Amino acid sequence: MTINNKPTPNVAEKTQYLSRVHYDAKAGEHQFAVTFQYNDLETVRVLRDAVELEYLTDYFYPSTHVVQLNEPLKADARITIRRETPLEERAVDFVNAAELTEADLDASANQVFFAMQEAYDNSLDSLKPEDDGSMSLSGKRLTNVGDPYYEKDAANKRYVDKWFNEAIKDNAAVKAHATQEANRSARSAAEAASSAANSNSYAGASKTYSETSKHYSELCRDIHAEVEAEGQLQLGMIQSLSDEQKALILKEGSTQTSRVSTEGNAQFNRVNQEGGRQYTIISSEGTKQFNRVKAEGDKQVQLATEQANLALSHKEGAEAEHQGATQQAANAAASAQEASTYLDTVQSNTDKTEELAASAAGYRDRAVLAETNAKASEVKAAEHAGTAQNNAAASDEAIAQTRANAEAAKEAADRAEIAAATLTGALVELGNADLSTGVYPEPYTDLNGQVRSCFWKVIKGGTVSGVEYGVGDTLVYSETLGDYYKIDNTESVTSVNGHKGAVTLTKNDVGLSNVPNYAFTAAVNDASTVKFAAAGAVKQAYDLAASKITKAQGDSYYLGKAANAVSASKWAAARTLTLTGDAAGSVSMDGSANVSLAVTVNNAATGDKWTTARTLTLAGDVTGSVSMDGSANVSLTATVANNSHTHVLDNISDITKHVPSKVKDLDATDLNTLSSTAHAGFYRQTANASATTARHYPVAAAGVLLVLASAGGVVQMYVVYNTGALYTRGLYNNAWSAWRYSYDSVNKPTKADVGLNAVHDWVATSSVSDGSTTKYATAAAVKTAYDKAVAAFNNVSTVNSVSNTAFVVPTTVVENSKEALLYKVTVPSSSHETVVEFFGLKALRANGYLVIKLDGAVLLQNADFSTPLAAIAPVNKESNVELYVKAEPYTNGTRQAQAAGYLPGGRAVCRKTKLA
Repeated sequence: MTINNKPTPNVAEKTQYLSRVHYDAKAGEHQFAVTFQYNDLETVRVLRDAVELEYLTDYFYPSTHVVQLNEPLKADARITIRRETPLEERAVDFVNAAELTEADLDASANQVFFAMQEAYDNSLDSLKPEDDGSMSLSGKRLTNVGDPYYEKDAANKRYVDKWFNEAIKDNAAVKAHATQEANRSARSAAEAASSAANSNSYAGASKTYSETSKHYSELCRDIHAEVEAEGQLQLGMIQSLSDEQKALILKEGSTQTSRVSTEGNAQFNRVNQEGGRQYTIISSEGTKQFNRVKAEGDKQVQLATEQANLALSHKEGAEAEHQGATQQAANAAASAQEASTYLDTVQSNTDKTEELAASAAGYRDRAVLAETNAKASEVKAAEHAGTAQNNAAASDEAIAQTRANAEAAKEAADRAEIAAATLTGALVELGNADLSTGVYPEPYTDLNGQVRSCFWKVIKGGTVSGVEYGVGDTLVYSETLGDYYKIDNTESVTSVNGHKGAVTLTKNDVGLSNVPNYAFTAAVNDASTVKFAAAGAVKQAYDLAASKITKAQGDSYYLGKAANAVSASKWAAARTLTLTGDAAGSVSMDGSANVSLAVTVNNAATGDKWTTARTLTLAGDVTGSVSMDGSANVSLTATVANNSHTHVLDNISDITKHVPSKVKDLDATDLNTLSSTAHAGFYRQTANASATTARHYPVAAAGVLLVLASAGGVVQMYVVYNTGALYTRGLYNNAWSAWRYSYDSVNKPTKADVGLNAVHDWVATSSVSDGSTTKYATAAAVKTAYDKAVAAFNNVSTVNSVSNTAFVVPTTVVENSKEALLYKVTVPSSSHETVVEFFGLKALRANGYLVIKLDGAVLLQNADFSTPLAAIAPVNKESNVELYVKAEPYTNGTRQAQAAGYLPGGRAVCRKTKLA
């Protein structure tokens, strides 16, 4: 990538910023231009795909206005470079009478100028009012938008997609349900048609109903086709909507709701009317069928009666349809053929005379058979009558089915209305919720049996499924998540030191439960236990205790200002101390000296035994009791309570002798087993071989172990004998932490401990001739090398430089392998290697070449006169460097090499190149 302090060609940015630049970079790119000014690199931020990169870790500045990534991009990314001028403090704080410099004035002005540029750039990415009153983002995306709550809230893409998908799903459900209803209506119509066909086969009277049912079936199919076509149309419209057109769904949903509701009502009315008409037709037709079937039944009964009478009276025959049978009965005695014909006639007209005998051998057999057929005809007539009644019942069922279909059509319209309402994506408000019982209310279920998203307002708080709800919160049921969640509308905190809701902190909440809330007193004689002493009172008490009491203080606090005694040598008046009761004695004293009091103990009633026995009971930290009456000595067994007193270790003379015996040897003990209060104490490991990491030692070295244990956990501290290194670890919640190493003045961290493994442990050298690759060069060595390089550079000398003149050349032309001296440089003896260079050489003819000789020996020759030629003179020796022109050899004539006419500026330069 070519950097020329301008954005690279892959910049995809329409907005012209003043303090930032964006690059749509491709994989492999790593250099980007900084197109704006800045005062300090710390104010420049570099971001990759909106994530800020870290200076030096991720990028650096190869030049002042180029940013280079440490690693080329592995994939396409958006690189942003922006300036953020700090405004917390002034860049320059001018002081009165101070010197004004250009740098300070520029820094101060740039702070304001840069801040204005950044504000301008921010305004380019902000909302802007348009002429029509709307707000514009200039084609930029708006991110981090929450879900909408109120009607006019903005909606994010995730929210819109969710309800868009729900609308598609519900539309598919409506379509499937409409198909199901249409199929059910078709089945009902088919069943009605079948019932009508059966009725027609039995009575021939249900044709009209069948045709009407068929018409209704076709009507239902048409309605289903319309609903399906409308559903497909809606689905296509919904799927083709863009983000800008989705708002129209709400309006279209309302239109569809009205349209489906109107169409549903119209369908209901049409079906209801058609059902009424069908009911009238079927009722009338059913009555006609019943009358016809009844008449036919009566006729069959009458016919059977006549047949029976004819059989009994030897007159076989019937009216109209039984002419052949009557004739056959009259001629039975004469012709068997006539009887057979009679039998066929009876069979064809009664449909049930198949059992008549084919033979007319005997009149009795025919009579018996005729009687049997008459009875069968009577039964058949009864069956026809039952069929007519069944047809009437089927007609009633068809009417009921028609009404059921009408109700199903109305239900389909209601479901379509619900589906249309679903397109709006609105939550169903279900009023208030009482969560004090710890149970969620049931979500809303629509007519399709589909659970829908809904919400309640919490009027009584409580905890449900581990979530705490407060009064005023919103409880929401999400159909997509299949779960409840809370919208927190209260101002209560979630948790402060274990408290929730509107929290008022006490001193216990901030760890000051042991600090009493006492008032202060300045009095030294205030014996209150619920007050703090002021510093002045403490100082006053200290002065008294430090023998700084004055006479006035003594009078005030001890004797009173009117007391007589002002000295401790003697009381003003002597006093007598007298003992009474079981002891007697007295003594006079005035305080000037110690006195002795002779005490006489009065005799008891008897010296052998007390009148009443007494019990001596010990209480406090020492307990025990004994009864005694003075008649004999008694022993009292005393018990000292544990932890009831303390001892000063310095006063226990032999403690050091017994402490070592309390230290336990670890031997092969696994340190992980020392994990309870029963293991608290001191331990020692005397063998390096036993201190293994398999037994969870920090290092394989002998040492001492201190185990501190309580109910809350265990701490182990291990100190190594030979190094004094200290390791610590803890057991909490049945898990050991790793051993931690404590650093001290001897056990210092290694370079590995601080992440410097790559840093070599090399020594430093100040020699510029040291060729070691495992040493660091000191600053002094670098300075020496630099000084010598400067000195060598300053020692470069120009020998016989020719400026703006031509070289001195021979007067004759050089021909055929001959040569002529153009220029000679004498290099004096030197401790440096010396380079002699010739510049600006160009011949008029190209049939020769230049030759450089060092001390008479040809060093090099070159036919390219435009290339500088050089020779290196050896050290510690005077040398001659000569430049010749030489003609090319030619055996069949003369080749000339003219050396005259060299361009002005040709020169020979001598410079020293090797350091001493």
